[in-house]
Amino acid sequence: MSSPTNVSQPEEKKSWTIPLAPPLYKAQRRDKPEKRVPLMIFGWAYTVEDQLRWADHFGIPHDTNDVNRAHMALRKVLKRMPPSAKGPVLVSCKLGGIGTLAACIYVGSNVSQEDMARAQNEELINEVWKKIGFTWEPRWLLRVD
Repeated sequence: MSSPTNVSQPEEKKSWTIPLAPPLYKAQRRDKPEKRVPLMIFGWAYTVEDQLRWADHFGIPHDTNDVNRAHMALRKVLKRMPPSAKGPVLVSCKLGGIGTLAACIYVGSNVSQEDMARAQNEELINEVWKKIGFTWEPRWLLRVD
């Protein structure tokens, strides 16, 4: 299924480059709290409003409430993802200049070298980006557990 027609595709973003990855994750230790590196994920934060746009794109009828429509749309999007794409997880980010918690679909993290490599895999990033249909670039986000 194609992504929404009103959304720019990653191929059109000639000037976009994959941002530098953070250091590998290190859990906080009592004896060395200054050595902690937070768990970060590389992906796209989204809101319920984004899920409702997906619902409209997929033709999910308005005869149910918005929570159900958003959930059905998310399930459809996740079914389209390659196995190496992950989510949703909770992240801390700024949306519209306001700090908030949001859901996130992601391709990699700083938890291991293997996950870091996925976060730098341009082919995987573009594949997921195209399928979710967002106009905004993926970025490193703080994962909230």
